[in-house]
Amino acid sequence: RVVFQRVRGRMMRFGIVGPLLLVLLAAACGSSDARTGSLRILAASSLRDVLDEAGESFQRERGIEVVVVTGGSNLVADQLAAGAPADVFFSASALEVDRLIKAGLLRADSRRDVLRNSLVVVAPAGAGASLAKDPLAGIRKVRRLSIAHPEAVPLGRYAKTWLVEAGLWEDLKSRCVYALDARAALAAVASGGTDAGIVYRSDAYRSQAVQVVYEVPVGEGADVVYPAAITTAGNRPEDASAFLEFLVAEQRASLERAGFEVIPQH
Repeated sequence: RVVFQRVRGRMMRFGIVGPLLLVLLAAACGSSDARTGSLRILAASSLRDVLDEAGESFQRERGIEVVVVTGGSNLVADQLAAGAPADVFFSASALEVDRLIKAGLLRADSRRDVLRNSLVVVAPAGAGASLAKDPLAGIRKVRRLSIAHPEAVPLGRYAKTWLVEAGLWEDLKSRCVYALDARAALAAVASGGTDAGIVYRSDAYRSQAVQVVYEVPVGEGADVVYPAAITTAGNRPEDASAFLEFLVAEQRASLERAGFEVIPQH
């Protein structure tokens, strides 16, 4: 209950609290109901589909159930800090992982950069033709732009970094509609609630309700990297390590089809 108030207070200040937050906190904070026989993963919302698919494959091959709880990386990090049961933490940015390592909640020696993503600008399907003709000029003129909140969510930080570098932030900051996480930012565009949005390439690939009007070039803005680490309090560290190896070795083709790049491990 205390954790809900702390996280909810932050989201209320950002104006982005919603039903998903209640679902996530209810799922994560009920540690007494956690199944100790399951491999539990707390992960960024943009990883939901690929981790669900990988988890099903891992269970078929290894006989180990995988339970995935997703949300904004900041929210699932707060859940872990509050005592939510987990074996793996998988973030959309280094900030949350480094914070949890410093707090002693993740094993520093297990930290690895697993995936890379990129940003795209999307519009509702069928409504982005004019925007696609001259994307940068068109983005500057949109009435409502969906992004995740830059003070809370990795996608929001990445989006703001690019907008600042592109010279668009000052024009657009008052017209940004802040979302709870990456999937919510996409949903705002897909529903027609905003004229455009900045989302991850991987999320745009999975949606037929939006069209990509601009792909942010590699090297512009921040590098979108997904690190993962094994928790210090998890019950299944060996299975956690095996799952991460399975993900990059056995699921590479699936991850790449979903719009991710698998980062080579040295």
